[in-house]
Order: sequence, then structure tokens, then C-alpha cells
Amino acid sequence: MINWASCDDSSGQNIVSGDLSSRLTTMDEKGELESPCTSTIDELQLPNAFSMCAVCSHDRDIGLHYGIPSCFGCKAFFRRTVREEKTYTCSKKGNCPIDKKCRNQCRACRYEMCLKKGMLLTEVREDRKPEKYKRAKKSAMKPIEEKIEGHTLVFPHLSTCEAIPDFINFLTRVDQSLEHLYDPRYDKVTKADMVTFNSMYGRHLSLEEGLQRPDLVCPRTKFRWACERVFDTLDVTFMWYRGFVGLADWANGIPQFRELELADKARLFRLNFVSSSFMFFMQYSSVEVGFAMGNGAYMPHDEEELRKNVPTHFSIRYANGTNRRFTPR
Repeated sequence: MINWASCDDSSGQNIVSGDLSSRLTTMDEKGELESPCTSTIDELQLPNAFSMCAVCSHDRDIGLHYGIPSCFGCKAFFRRTVREEKTYTCSKKGNCPIDKKCRNQCRACRYEMCLKKGMLLTEVREDRKPEKYKRAKKSAMKPIEEKIEGHTLVFPHLSTCEAIPDFINFLTRVDQSLEHLYDPRYDKVTKADMVTFNSMYGRHLSLEEGLQRPDLVCPRTKFRWACERVFDTLDVTFMWYRGFVGLADWANGIPQFRELELADKARLFRLNFVSSSFMFFMQYSSVEVGFAMGNGAYMPHDEEELRKNVPTHFSIRYANGTNRRFTPR
């Protein structure tokens, strides 16, 4: 049996635990996963069950290109359009359907769909810049790489470094790409689905294995940020597991993180999982209603409603403490 190493915060509290997965891959003699690791976000090559072009809905040869999951055809079309500064006109007032069968019929609507879905012009234009500029920019980025000296990150003065906004924009794009990274089979997750996930997906994995194969911890369900119903304990469990997968995908999209040794990745992840996960969910939460859990459930800000709905075996103190900490004042 493979033991799940606790993903804990600085207080040592256990964050992830669960049942043995029926879907675990086999291990070789060195204890390493034989199956390939989940690809990283900025050069994502997803399994077919998890992939679809955001522009034309094609389901083959999908990667993350110019900020969104897309097929090579749409990637090449967008790059060619931007580089050659092409302009198109639609003969049907911009209402042409764009799918894998008719995507070539109207270039104007296809290009508009690329922009609508989030393809980034700056990513293409960056490719056109001379090598001298790229070397200068790479040199400027060095101070913001993770040089940990006494647990302090080294940054240059903000007013003299153009790389800081670029780095922030990059992290924002990685964050936005997570919205497109889900299994279309789980567009809307039901309570029955969550029960099934608990029996199908294992958490008796080491943290290192979870970082390498997040999809073995929990399926990549589509996030639903609407506050539709008050949460229960099953929602809390699901939130942590889905948050683990989302945060692992996010971290693996950062080149500096990928360059670290696996043990260092696990340590950074363990120390930052709780706070980073809460902040990830908080950015989509409702100020008026409550803390969104990403599957339609929410933790109400109103303490009376919270006490009325939360089961007695769930920690009211924990829930209320979280509520007070993150409710805007």
C-alpha cells in the first residue's frame, strides 16, 4: 500500500487523507511511477479525456498555446494572423459557428473566437523580438528567480525593473488557464459524483506522487463559483482535494518551480498549501453570500446560518474562524 504523506501546514495538521485508489499506477523497483507525469501548464499535453480546443472544440493534439488550451491548427492560425498583421472581414455579420468541421470557413470569426477565449497577442509578438532583446529580458528576470537567502526572496527595486509586471502577468495567465483545465465529462458535479470520487480516487499517495500525478488525487472537475447551496462535510473534503489538484497544476506551470528537485517542490507545496488554497478560493467568493467552494456549495458569512446548517461533528470553531478571517470588513 502506498502511504499518503500528509500535506500539512506549519502547525503539522493533516490536510489530505483518504482511501487507496483503484487507479494507482504501478511502481518500478526504484519506487518511481512508471506512467508519465502530468504535463506542465505552459506546455500542456493533456490526455484526450481531459482536452479540448477552447476555440474550435477539436479533441486532438491539444496543448496550452498563447494562454489557452488549443489545437495546433488554431495555434498556427492565430500566430500567422498576428505575425503577418492580417485583417479579415465576415460576410455574415460575425455570427459564423466555429467548430472543428467549419473553423476554416470564416477567418474573421475564428480570429475573434481566439481573442474571446483568451489567446494573447503579446505571446506571439514576444516570439518576433530579436535575440538581443530576449537575452536582455532574461537577464532582467534573474533577480526575481527564487533566490532563497534566509527565507527571503530577492527582488530588485520595483521602479527600475520592468520584469516585475511581466512576471505578475505571467502568473495571472497561469491562474486564468486553470479555468479551462477540466475534464468535459465533469462539467457539472453532483453529490453522487463526489461520493463516487471518494471510492474511485485514492489519497494514499505520497505528496511527491500527488504533485507528479494530480489527476490520481481527484478528477479535474469544472469549477463552479456560484453560491447555490450551503456546504456539508462532503463538500469540504471535495474542496480540499480539488484545491490540491488546482494548486498543483498552477505550481507546475511556473518554470522555476519545475526546475526544483521533487523533494524541494514537496516542501514548498506543504508549507504553502493551506494559505494558497484559501486565497485561490477566496478570489471567487461572494462578499454578500459566503466562501465559494468551487462546486456550487458555499460557507455562509452569516454565523447563524452557518450554525444551523453545519453538522454537529464539523468544527464550528474552525468554520467561524475561517469566516471571520476572510470576510471583508
